[in-house]
Amino acid sequence: MSVLDLRTLFVAAVSLAALAAGAFWLTHKRYPGTPGPGEWAGAHLLFAIASLLAALRGHIWDGISIVLANGTWVFAYGLLAYGLRRFRGLPANAALQITLPTTLTVAALLLLWLPQDLLNLRTVLMSVVLGGQQALILRDLNRSRPPVRTTTETVLNAVLLCSVVSHLGRILATPWDTAAPPFFGQGGLTSALMLWSMLLNCGLILCLLTLVTDRLQADLSRLAARDPLTHLLNRRAFRAEAEREISDAVRNQLPVTLMMLDLDHFKALNDRHGHQGGDEALLRLARILKSELRQHDLAARYGGEEFCVMLPGTGLEPAREVAERLRRACEEESRHTRGTTVSIGLTLLPHGPESLNRALKAADQALYEAKRNGRNRVEVHAEPMAAKPASHA
Repeated sequence: MSVLDLRTLFVAAVSLAALAAGAFWLTHKRYPGTPGPGEWAGAHLLFAIASLLAALRGHIWDGISIVLANGTWVFAYGLLAYGLRRFRGLPANAALQITLPTTLTVAALLLLWLPQDLLNLRTVLMSVVLGGQQALILRDLNRSRPPVRTTTETVLNAVLLCSVVSHLGRILATPWDTAAPPFFGQGGLTSALMLWSMLLNCGLILCLLTLVTDRLQADLSRLAARDPLTHLLNRRAFRAEAEREISDAVRNQLPVTLMMLDLDHFKALNDRHGHQGGDEALLRLARILKSELRQHDLAARYGGEEFCVMLPGTGLEPAREVAERLRRACEEESRHTRGTTVSIGLTLLPHGPESLNRALKAADQALYEAKRNGRNRVEVHAEPMAAKPASHA
């Protein structure tokens, strides 16, 4: 009997996989909109079943402990890969990722087991299949990796890579491994490799759970930065993003313009059509901002019916053209809907400390002038605020 008894290792694997299945299932039930944890729960439940069947080798029919157990492992890894592709937003095909490899593996296992138990060939076959599945998971993980790789991403890549290498080591070690019947017929070297695979599986479970946690944390951060109605930036998030844009503009000596927008006669619109009519007007303006502004421009619902827009790298005259385009779009929209027009105040960001606060105050003054001069117009803050004029458009 080897020092590392395989039956004991597989019993431990059953417990580990069952606990992981429970953790993933609870995550799936708590956050049903997140793809992946449901499949991972099923995969680890199958890992537990396969490990249990393998641990019963010698006590149940070999067709179950060999063919069914190994086929279940392949099915489980296919389900794991399927869930990861869904989690990553990649196209997922259950037939190619689960059904096909499982069917081919079971057929090959029957050919290697029915005439006589060709243990070494079966060991090599399973290492090739499982290692190949993990290599494909590693490929999928890197095909859809985020622009900035997190620590979790790095560790998960390392775990999968080590697991693939572990299967390769098992293939190379099989011809020299001594037989130790009646259980599995594997010696101490393969037992050590399997223990190593179990430790890697612990790492895999922790990484997958952390990926879900990171995703949920990112979603919460994104929701905290967005206005719940228009899905534009809220005031706090806008100020944080604006300060970063101002720092970049100062470093690159580029102009930045700021505009404040306010829906005209919004209270009267609410009185006539109720809050639903007001919400529809706010949503229409948000849609216009999203369609007319550039991807790197900042747009926020600053409060009530007031919106704020920052145009990095844009001088005053080009910004005036943008503001007029927004005003005309709102005017055209109001002719066909229960919407209203918009007044806009525009200013060039000054240099120096408190530039954002000074610009917000100046744009608000220009907005007040637009309201006082008849609404549905663009007014530019006339006083020079910058220490030197911006020369970039």
